[in-house]
Amino acid sequence: MRSVLLYADFRSPHALNWARSVHSAGWSVTGVSSKRLEISSQELLKTVPLDKIYIPSDPASMIRHAFRPSNLSLDQTSRLTMPLISPNNHGTSVRTRSADWIDRASVPFQVRQLRLAIRDTRPDVVHALRIPYEGIIASRAARESPLILSSWGQDFVVQAKGDAWIGSRSRTALTEAEGLTADCRRDAAIAKRLGYTGLDPLIVPGNGGVDTQIFRRSARSAHGERLRNSLGIDSDRVVITNPRGLRSFVRTNEFLRAVAILVPSHRELLAFAVNASPDIRLLHLVGELGIEDNVRIGDRLTQMELADLLSISDIVCSPSTSDGTPNSLLEAMVMGCYVVAGDIDSVREWIKPGVNGELVDPTDPASIAHGLERALRVVANDTSHINSQLHDRVSRTTVGKLIVAYYEHILTYYPSGGNASP
Repeated sequence: MRSVLLYADFRSPHALNWARSVHSAGWSVTGVSSKRLEISSQELLKTVPLDKIYIPSDPASMIRHAFRPSNLSLDQTSRLTMPLISPNNHGTSVRTRSADWIDRASVPFQVRQLRLAIRDTRPDVVHALRIPYEGIIASRAARESPLILSSWGQDFVVQAKGDAWIGSRSRTALTEAEGLTADCRRDAAIAKRLGYTGLDPLIVPGNGGVDTQIFRRSARSAHGERLRNSLGIDSDRVVITNPRGLRSFVRTNEFLRAVAILVPSHRELLAFAVNASPDIRLLHLVGELGIEDNVRIGDRLTQMELADLLSISDIVCSPSTSDGTPNSLLEAMVMGCYVVAGDIDSVREWIKPGVNGELVDPTDPASIAHGLERALRVVANDTSHINSQLHDRVSRTTVGKLIVAYYEHILTYYPSGGNASP
């Protein structure tokens, strides 16, 4: 059986889902986590099909562990029905800068530990599931096996572009890689401009595919109706969900202002802003806009909870100013939601305005409101056909097969590692 060593942050659902996709397609998977886990390795191995998991043990990783953000534990009903309030965390920027410094200082330790894991397991392929910092580290360690890097989200458009340290080392890593997976064609093109010369990149969702056992269009019928009833949401209310949370590149404030523009003529609107740490500023904004009866703000949701929310959502809004392909966007589309998203290169690869969604200026509440208005007219009619073909394209089963086919293709050109011209 062929084997891959995945080097990733195994606290992340992206890494766990990627491992499941590859394993389901018939490959053996070993994990090397770039971060210390919140659970024991034994617990992780019970839920993820890994042959083995290596956890970092260098002193820097232990220090970095202390800078992890804490998560609140709330039951599903309170997450979806109650505005959540907590004091602002004024130490976030200090934590982020400190964690970045620790990550950079720990690179030599991580290189040594990854190199030992590679020599111990002798995988056919090494795959680093993000360029900063995993790809940077793997490019120094993985000379005994072909190396594949992954780019998604902000890797190129923000991190490599805005940080000289990450930028220079990302370019070096790209020149060392034999393969590349990216979640949009834009990143594949950027990688080539930055020096990537390996095989043509594979374009697949960054999380290894949508789990269509959880995100099912069929759940919108009976299950969605039951959930609406349990949450006290009348059947005539139109539910709009922004699942993107509080991020520097997601304009949640403008989303709320757009809702305020629509509410006078659409009292039936109910907007959810979830996957956001409780933020008193958002609640103040909702109060200032006078839309308390039309907005619910919630904390981070599990995959199951997000699928439940999407099952009752008519429209999903992703007001991002820069991004790769958001996984929550694909999950919403698979569930049959009509999408209103920021008009950016990566999202244009998925959205055809007026057909399966709308593209808007995410910095302009009026533009978002116009997009939502157009979406409201669409969802007032039969939407059963919207994105009905997407399931087979982005499901974990389909993506897993594409990934291992790419691994096999890499091995036909680079059976022993080393970046020779194909």
